[in-house]
Amino acid sequence: MKYYLAIDIGASSGCHMLSWIEDGKMHLQGVRTGSTGGHLSGGTEDKTKTAEHLLTTIFSAEEAMVDSFHQISDQEDLDAWAQKYYGDDMTEDGLHAAMQGRILSQGIVLQEDGTTMETPKITIEKRENAGDSEWYDYTVIIQTSDGAQEFTGSLLLKETDGKWLVHDITGRK
Repeated sequence: MKYYLAIDIGASSGCHMLSWIEDGKMHLQGVRTGSTGGHLSGGTEDKTKTAEHLLTTIFSAEEAMVDSFHQISDQEDLDAWAQKYYGDDMTEDGLHAAMQGRILSQGIVLQEDGTTMETPKITIEKRENAGDSEWYDYTVIIQTSDGAQEFTGSLLLKETDGKWLVHDITGRK
């Protein structure tokens, strides 16, 4: 008996269909492609990479980011700054929540205090699911000239247009 495999590679998901002819009838069967329930991307690793990239950006505070932060003169400038540095990793609601909680400027505050920082160590652990959203707890440890500093919090990842984005974030030192 001959089997035929059709592969649909989607932007955020994929599908494998196995077909064969038996007793003069064509049979079709969906093939599970792994632990992600048939999705070829969008697994836990993809989700945590988005969160890790965002946290690294927040706590690394590159010089250009700090300089442009100091050029902010009104809410419109702040919105544009946040969109430029964090917009690829966050939903619009996520950006607003992070700005209200002053999470996005944590690395800048450390830089302004004269703290010399190394690349942050980031740990992200899944907490719970809520439909098309998932909560994660994070810990960021930064080795500074004054010793290690630890930041903890939670973030909500939401699937938006086939991409996992940070929809909410909280933090504490």
